[in-house]
Parts: sequence; C-alpha cells; structure tokens
Amino acid sequence: MRKIVGREPEIATLNSHIAEPARAGYIFVLSGVAGVGKTALATDWAHRISDRFPDGQIYLDLKGFGEDVQPLDPSGALGRLLRLLRIPAEHIPADKDERASLYRRVLAERRILVVLDNAHDAAQIRPLLPGAPASVTIITGRDPLHSLVIHDGAVPVILDVLDESDSLELLYSRIGRVAEDFESADAVDLVRHTGGLPLALAIVAARIQSHTGASITELAGEVRRERSGLDLLDLGEAETSFRAVVSPSYRALSGETARLFRLFGVSSCFDLSWQTAANLLGTDKSGSHAALQELGRHSLVQERAPGRFRSHDLVRAYAAELASAGQSHQDDDSMRRLRDYYLRSGLLADHKLNPPRKQISPAGPQAASWISQPADYGAAREWFEAEHDNIVAILNQCQVFGLHDMVWQLAWTLVTFYDRQGRWHEQVDTQRLALASAEALGSIEARAVVHRLLGQAYGWLGRHPEAVDHCEKALTLYQSLNDLNGCARTHYTLGWAFGERRNDYSTALIHAQCALEIYTALGDSAWQARTLNSVGWYQAQLSMYREALLTCDKAIDVFRRLPDPDRHGEADTLDSLGYVYHQLGDHDRARQLYEDALHLWRLQGNSYYEADTLHHLGDTLLAGEDHRRASESWRRALDILERIGHPESGMLREKLRSVS
Repeated sequence: MRKIVGREPEIATLNSHIAEPARAGYIFVLSGVAGVGKTALATDWAHRISDRFPDGQIYLDLKGFGEDVQPLDPSGALGRLLRLLRIPAEHIPADKDERASLYRRVLAERRILVVLDNAHDAAQIRPLLPGAPASVTIITGRDPLHSLVIHDGAVPVILDVLDESDSLELLYSRIGRVAEDFESADAVDLVRHTGGLPLALAIVAARIQSHTGASITELAGEVRRERSGLDLLDLGEAETSFRAVVSPSYRALSGETARLFRLFGVSSCFDLSWQTAANLLGTDKSGSHAALQELGRHSLVQERAPGRFRSHDLVRAYAAELASAGQSHQDDDSMRRLRDYYLRSGLLADHKLNPPRKQISPAGPQAASWISQPADYGAAREWFEAEHDNIVAILNQCQVFGLHDMVWQLAWTLVTFYDRQGRWHEQVDTQRLALASAEALGSIEARAVVHRLLGQAYGWLGRHPEAVDHCEKALTLYQSLNDLNGCARTHYTLGWAFGERRNDYSTALIHAQCALEIYTALGDSAWQARTLNSVGWYQAQLSMYREALLTCDKAIDVFRRLPDPDRHGEADTLDSLGYVYHQLGDHDRARQLYEDALHLWRLQGNSYYEADTLHHLGDTLLAGEDHRRASESWRRALDILERIGHPESGMLREKLRSVS
C-alpha cells in the first residue's frame, strides 16, 4: 500500500468520530477536486481500523466520474453490495426498495465497514445508507453531498491539496531520495507546478521512473520553459492523464455552468465572486449563484472564503484549454463585461476610500451587467483586498491585448489602496505599465496623471530624483492642458517629495503654498484642507511653530465642515498638530492628538500611517520620560513597517536599542 502523506489532520478527524458508538452508524463524506487523494485516504484509513470490524469490509466503485462510463444506478449498486455480502443471487429482489431493505437488514446483524468510492450525487448514495449502529460507511466523491450532512448526519471531510513540504515528501517517497541528478530547486519547481495535487505528483514521479522522463532536472526544465503545461501530466492513458481524470466533472456540467468554467480559465482571475461570475455569464445574481454552486458540487471550484470561489491552478489550466478550443464572440462580450466591472467598481471603491480625489471618467460605455458599490470605507477596503490580485491580472491581460485605456485607468483605481497599505513597490509596477499604455494612447491627460502617480510612488520609496523628474513632467503636461486641478495636485506632490523625502522644507513650502492658492481659487474645500495641513507641516519643520499651529487648526476646522468626511486628511492633520505641540513642549496635548489620529487610522485600516503616528507618539512618550510606553509604541510601529518592508524600520530598531 502506498504511503499516505500529509493527511494527519483528516485521519485525526475520522478517528475522533468513531471513538464512541453511533446510534445509526457513522457516515463519512470525503470530498475534493479530482486527483486530491480521496480514494487513497479512504482505503488507507479503512485498513488502519480494520480490526474494529470482525465481519469485514466491502468496497464498491460507484463510477460517479469516469471516462465514458455511466454512474451506477442505486438499484444496480445495491445488487453489487448484496453480492459482496455473500447474498445468493436468487435471494436478491428485483425491486430497488426491497433491495435497500434487505441491505439494511443484513448490515444490522454485522459489524461491517463499507467504502463507497467515486459517488456521483446524493440521489445515488441515499438508498445505500445502512442505518446500522455497528457499521461505518465511507463515501468519496467530488460532490460534497451537503444534503447527507444536513439530513443524514454525515461527517464532511474536505481534502485540500498538499503543502510544499508534504508534496516534496510524497514525490521523494515515490522516486526515492537518492538520485544522482537530484537537485532540490528542481524538485521544488516540479511540486509547485503540480500545485500540491497528489495525482499530479504521482504522474510526475511515474515520468521520472519511466522512459517518458529521465530526470527531475529535465522535467523542471520543461516547466521553466513553459512548454509543457498539462502535457507534463499526461502519460497517454486515462488513469495517468490529468485531463482525463478531470474531464468527467466538466462533462457533467450544465451548459451555462460549463461556459462559466471555460470563461474562468481565460479570465485571468484567481477566484470568482457572484458579481464576477454574473458579468462573465451576463446573468442575474441567482443564475450566478446556481452556476458557482454547481461548479462547487463537482469540486471544480472551492469556496475558500465566504462568497469567493477558487480553483486549483491545473483545473484552471484545463478550463483555459477548453476555452481556447472554442472561443466565440459571446466570450469577447463576457470579457468586456468583466473588465468594465473591475474598472467601474474600482472607481466607486476608490471614491469611498478617498472622497476628495478627483475622479476620472471610465473608458467607453458601460458594459458590465453588475457593479459593486461599497457602502462605506470599510466595505471599499475589503473589496480591494478581495479583488486586488484579480485587478492586477486583468490589468496585465489588458496590456497584452493592447487595451491601453483600460490599463492606465485600472492602475489609477489601485493608488489609494496601495498608499494606505504602504505598498509602493506595487504602485510603481502598475504605474509603469500604465505609463507605457498612456504613451501608446498618445493621451496628454493620461500621461500627466501617470507621471504624477509615479512621482508619488517613487517619493515614498525614497527615490527622490525619479520622484521629482516624474512630477515635473506631470506639471509641464498639466500646464499645457491648462488643467489647474492637475497643476495643484502636482505642486502638492512636489512639496511632499522635496519635504518628506529630501528634507528641503523651504522648497516644499513654496510648492504647498502654490497648491493652496490654486485650490482656494477653485473653491475645492477638501483639497484646501489637505493642503493647509501640508503648509502647516512644512512650517513646523522650519520651526515656525506658532504659524503651523494656526494653519493646522484652520485645516481641522475645514475638514470638520466638509459634507463628506475626510478621515484620512483629518487624521494626518491631528498627527501634524501632535508634532507641533510636542515641539512646543506640551507633551500631554501632543499625546492626546496622536491617540486621536491613531483611532482614525485604525478605523480606516491605514497601516503605514498608523505606524508613522505610533513612531511620533513614541517620541513624545520618551520626551515625557515614559520609556516603557515609548518602547511599546515603537515596537508596534516596527511590526507594521517590517510587515510592509518599509526602509524606516532600521531607524526604529536603533531607537528601540537605545532605550533597552
């Protein structure tokens, strides 16, 4: 018997449930994607507990999913089970219900373990349930059989893929650890290609052991060259081909669900929500839910988080192959709806995160059937957290297809989210793609926007020359368009780049005052408030504390009179005021202002800004000779900065060492 690897938690779950007698026998449902090892676990566990069943074990393949075979009907399955229980053929009734009754009577008199492998659905299984207190039934299948869990007390055991360590152990156990050509890096690449799927690992091991693949190194080379895809997992036989194993699940799908599966494969999305599925299908919410649930029943997707359905990478690759073989104009419409969904939903979510930000007009007429409209700041942040990887994947796909207006606009939607999380490397990556697309479009407006956003991102990363270069290019372009709002926003960013990134606060103050003058003339109260805070901050850095206090107080007053609260700007200004009071020697007032700012940062989930204020709070606590609380504040700030990989973490480590 093959070694079972990485299934200790599942085995522990199974063992824990049979520790006490059951009133009607135990029923276990082992479910998961094709090739995840359901049958192997069921048979291994049955062997482990065989001594508990003196009357033996019986095994039946229900043929729920297979190449060119029909699932066993319940009556036929009962007939086979009765024969396995040594009931003479002449004593087996013809009627299904009578067979089920006889099956239950026979099991009531015996202690039997029954393995029902490869089940199709609950309708096939329910007549086969024994209802005998001394028996245990193990069911395996791609369908989780929720109705058996709900109505029959079945214990669900959902099998996931193996992690990297267990995958390597399984591969080693198949081929042996000692091999002249073995290289750990090659083995890691291979197991990552298989995505931890035991069937895929077994096929790879077979190729290594057979003439179809001489070594780990050669197979890993195929993966790196991206030539093989699913071909690496095909030994030419139905039972040794990933495609052949997963294809029955696909063929069992209804028409619209099969179409969603194919579209998922080419969408570039890592997972699906009901909104993305609805846009791909052009259907309503109920139709989307029905299709996702059907995919889930066949284990072609798994609900990894509430409302988020993900598929194994190899299953998605199979879906992409199917889609490529039969693409249509209807599929093009699906992808247009999906791209438009992410753009328009992203614009709405960004507005909730950053109300003062001047919005852009989405490219083209609305194509999306459904658009997400977050109710508040928290919902908008959660939407971006859930959809971020999909947005970036769609953005990259648009770049490949030459959909340049979508590229720079999708990148635009991510800026506030990145800024609040301190993810500036990612902002640079997406904005560089956006700049290439803006230049391909020949759009002065798009180029101006992207140059400014690149300047902002480079500034955060401490790359001052690039930050100033991009901002100055943006300012020139905005001036050519006579775009006063764009000019003001760029002056604001230039002030920040010179001040925070280069400590040239005199130049920073000039740029901030230019921005303030324009925003005041435009009557833009939200940005007037933010720019007042910048002016006050630079004044404070130039030791103009009384002027800074008046300027920042004025900013707070404007913030609190805005019709749409700007919690980010208000928190930033409270931090500035805390700094001013610290410099004036009023440490109690400074501490209170910092704590008020922290409350607002945490409400918004703004990681970097929370760390920045914690850093300032620690300085104030140290000035008040509260060394313990200063260390605590710096430690919390350091934890955040290390998590986001920020260069200021080194400075905080030094401060912590100085007070330890």
